[in-house]
Amino acid sequence: MAHRLAVTVGLLLWRSLAWAGPTLHIENQTACLDNGGLQSRLGQILEEYGAAENAIVSVTANPGDLGTTVNPRDLGTTVNRGDIGTIATLRVVTITGEVVMERRFDIVPESCPSAIELIAAVLQSFLREFPREKWQEEPLPKVPPEVREIVIENDVTQYKASVFTAVDSRWPKPSASLDAGVLIDVGGRRHGLVSSAAIRLGMPHGLGAGHFIETFFLLGVGWRYQGENWLLNLALRVGPLMVSGIGFANNYRNWLFYAEAQGTWLFAWRGIHIGPELAVAPLINQVETTRRETTTLPWMRLGCVVVIPIWSKKM
Repeated sequence: MAHRLAVTVGLLLWRSLAWAGPTLHIENQTACLDNGGLQSRLGQILEEYGAAENAIVSVTANPGDLGTTVNPRDLGTTVNRGDIGTIATLRVVTITGEVVMERRFDIVPESCPSAIELIAAVLQSFLREFPREKWQEEPLPKVPPEVREIVIENDVTQYKASVFTAVDSRWPKPSASLDAGVLIDVGGRRHGLVSSAAIRLGMPHGLGAGHFIETFFLLGVGWRYQGENWLLNLALRVGPLMVSGIGFANNYRNWLFYAEAQGTWLFAWRGIHIGPELAVAPLINQVETTRRETTTLPWMRLGCVVVIPIWSKKM
C-alpha cells in the first residue's frame, strides 16, 4: 500500500510538470521489455483517445521470481534475473489522483516478444470502455443542440383585419336580419381587443295597413380569446336604429338608440372562421302608427356568422 501511494504521488508530481496531454511514464529495469518500443506503442494508443488528455499512464517492470525452478547444479553460476521472469504493472491515474486501473503482468521469458502488445491491448481496451467525463475534474458540460432560429409568438402583438357577414333569426317576435361589416383585432396569440363596424338590415314587419323596416348602424368593442383552432368573441355594440315605414298613407322615418351584448364562438375552416352567435338587447323598443297600432321590436338574435381574414401583421 505504501509503495502504491508513493507511485501515485510521484505520478501526480510528474504530471504537474508536464505539458497538457496524456502523460506516459515508464520505469523498466529488465531486458524483457524494450523501452523505445513500449514508449512508441503506448504513445500511439494515447493519441487516439483525446478525452484522456489528463490521464497519467505508467508502466513499471522489475525482474521477479515467478516460481521458476532453478537446477541445483546452476547454483554455482550467476543466474540472469531476466531469465526467471518479469513482473510488469500497468497503472492509469486521473488528474484527481484516482487510480482507475491497475494491472499486473507476470511475464515468463518466452513471452517477452509479445509482452508489449499484451500491455498495449489491455490499455486500449480500458480506454475504449472508460467514461469520458471521468478524465475531467468536473463532468463535461453538455453541448446544447445548435439552434438556428427561435420564434416566440405568445407575446407578439398581432394586427388583423377581417370582413364578416351573418344571417340571424330574431325573437321573441319571429323575424330575421342580415349583417355585414369589418373587424379589427389587436392583441397577442391568446387574448386580443376587437373593434367592429357593421350595418344590419332587418326583415320587413307588417303593422296595420303597411310595413316597416329596420336599419342598424353599429359600432362595437370586445374581447377575443383564441384556442388552437377556435376563438371566442364577447362584444358590446351600440348605435342608431332607423325605423322606416313602407306602404302607409304617410311614411315616417324615426331614429332610436340601440345596444346589444353579443357572443360568437367561431371555428377555423379552410382559412375562414365560422360559427354560431347570440345577442341580447337590454332596451325594449316599440313601433307605433298614428292609429295607435304598436308592436315590440325583437330583442334577441340567434344565427350564424362567417369571418374572412383580409390582412394581418405582427409587430
